Amino acid sequence: MPTLADDRRLRLATFTALYLAQGVPWGFISTGYVVLLADLGLDNATVGAATGLAYLPWSFKILWGPLLAAVPPLRIGRRRPVVIAAELLMGLTLIALWGVDPRTSLPLVSALLFLHNTAASLQDVAVDARAGDLLEEDERGRANSFMWAGKSLGVVLGGGGGALFAKHFGWGALFAAMAVLGWAIACIPLLVRAR
Repeated sequence: MPTLADDRRLRLATFTALYLAQGVPWGFISTGYVVLLADLGLDNATVGAATGLAYLPWSFKILWGPLLAAVPPLRIGRRRPVVIAAELLMGLTLIALWGVDPRTSLPLVSALLFLHNTAASLQDVAVDARAGDLLEEDERGRANSFMWAGKSLGVVLGGGGGALFAKHFGWGALFAAMAVLGWAIACIPLLVRAR
């Protein structure tokens, strides 16, 4: 099997998919989950407080870089285990949301969303570091475009697409589908070696 260092298309596809995995829950939390909370009758201030706390981890993601740099390389790499662990945690928090009623347990919902975005921000920094390690100088601009396109597509799928999906199949099915998608994408760095 080719490695990321050997195959330019594989690098672009991998980093795009990893950014898609970040975008889906981002879009869901910013759009779909707001719709769910409003449908449940929660007022705007409550919805704003819950989503505001959810996005807080993105403001301290600057701390992840030095922490990741301090992690000694493992046999499977330095950043790959972080990406995989973050994706697993993101999926687990989505599955946990499935069983929580926001009308009666909004603090728990807020904590789960905070934990989810903490993992997502860690995954973001680890993917960026991995991209910096593997991308050639002349492909970084193109790769960045592909990665942001992946994240933007994920935001659309998780936001409006997630709300439509939930309308037809239910919110629990949406949580499960997003978790499975994230876990499937986590298999890419699990199976594809960097070098």
